Amino acid sequence: MKRNKNVQMEAGRGFDIRGFWVRLWKLIAPFHRQVYSLVALIILTELIRLGGPYILKLIIDSLTTFDPSKTKSVLLFVVLMFLVNEASSLLNYVTDGKMFRILGGIHEHIPYEAHRKMLHLSLNYHEKENTGNKVAKITRGVDKIDNLLGNLSWEVVPTIFQIIFTSIFLLFVDWRFFLILMIFIPIFIFLTLRVNKEVYPFRRKRFDSQDESAGVMAQAIININTVKSFVQEEGESKKYKNIVSEVRDNIWSEFGRIIKYNVKRNLIIDSGRAFILLVGIFLVWKGSMTIGSLVFVYTVSEKSLLSLYRISRLYDRIMESSEAVDRIYDLSLEESEIINSKNGTRPKSVEGQVAFKDVTFSYCDSS
Repeated sequence: MKRNKNVQMEAGRGFDIRGFWVRLWKLIAPFHRQVYSLVALIILTELIRLGGPYILKLIIDSLTTFDPSKTKSVLLFVVLMFLVNEASSLLNYVTDGKMFRILGGIHEHIPYEAHRKMLHLSLNYHEKENTGNKVAKITRGVDKIDNLLGNLSWEVVPTIFQIIFTSIFLLFVDWRFFLILMIFIPIFIFLTLRVNKEVYPFRRKRFDSQDESAGVMAQAIININTVKSFVQEEGESKKYKNIVSEVRDNIWSEFGRIIKYNVKRNLIIDSGRAFILLVGIFLVWKGSMTIGSLVFVYTVSEKSLLSLYRISRLYDRIMESSEAVDRIYDLSLEESEIINSKNGTRPKSVEGQVAFKDVTFSYCDSS
């Protein structure tokens, strides 16, 4: 009961999504210009990718009313599709290379800055926390941020622009297809936000427990001589088992809810695909749309609807990375209690001696 009550209290606090992006953006400050150019490349790539389905539409329309005189046009469309695919492949090559350079730089920058900051902080700061726990948090935090940025670069940002461009294209083709997307996409996003709000407290407790377990294991191994000297092997093992058991319980609570919501989200995606196909068939039957246009509309809309899962995974990554971003960002704001003067002088030689007089030492309660 106590654990569930704590979880509910955590849920009531909510999640500051705007603050998360602000802190993450500040952590990667040296790479802002590179990120802007990367986004521009992604936009260009997604625009060119839409050319393939549209050229396929033209080919199908030419074949449904085939005339031998149109042979050259069909061959030209095939060549154009080849060129569009090759242009997309070349842009992917350039974009991937830029992504790797940015991610590699960030993977070097964040742990270096965290390590440098910790070295320059005073001993008083380091004595506040378990050393193994602190190192584990920083290491896990860097990995989580790295995974989040990779997911953003390769999946989420391209998907967002893909959905935007697809919606604009469908609006020009027929407003009814655009309306279907605008009905089902918000429902899917609502379910995604809702499930993540429910599992957030369990996820947060899981991360805390995982960090605690890593710290306990590190401290036990670092102090293995002390553990063995006091015959505490079983005690340390039991302590560690209790923590990982709590991790297991939170995993069950977290992913059990996600699985249930996945059924609902699948229903929304499948319903959207079915509605688009039914409307398209009806318009073709009425003669208001060509078969090629139907293929184009269904291809790009289905790709966008199925890609919504990438955006939902982004929210999962954000929730997983939120604690890591907070910890590393908070560390970057820490100031040492001891500040060395920039104008200080270093003596050429030190003379004198240190002496202890009238000093005693004893343990508490000893005579």
